Amino acid sequence: MHFRLMLGRPTLAAFFSARDRGVFEVVGVFDPADPGVVNEARRLQPDAIILDFPPGGAKPALITALRKACPSAALVVWARSENPEDAAAAIEASADGYLVQENVSPAKFLEAVRLISQTRLSFFPCSALSFFSKTPSD
Repeated sequence: MHFRLMLGRPTLAAFFSARDRGVFEVVGVFDPADPGVVNEARRLQPDAIILDFPPGGAKPALITALRKACPSAALVVWARSENPEDAAAAIEASADGYLVQENVSPAKFLEAVRLISQTRLSFFPCSALSFFSKTPSD
């Protein structure tokens, strides 16, 4: 399966470009503060959008706007916060996944993006950690 990704941080672009080239294609990189990000997402129509927010910065309005612009895209928040309120705000705003950076290794992050993109399952920080602790080692 091939996934077209739009990423909310340049280092994520380098991460995905260096791995699984046949699976992931980076079609766009954006700054979540850029007011043109929703129009760019609408134009690109990626399979998945990975959002990177600082603690307390989930930006539910941006998630909702991206969902409206790209209804078939998987929206995954790659968070720096384990705060359940941030996770709940992201999921309530229609994010398909919420993964905490500290809790997920690079290999498991790739697998999570694949899984969420394919199934649109939602993960809260504790369930993501619990789920991935049961998978085979990297």
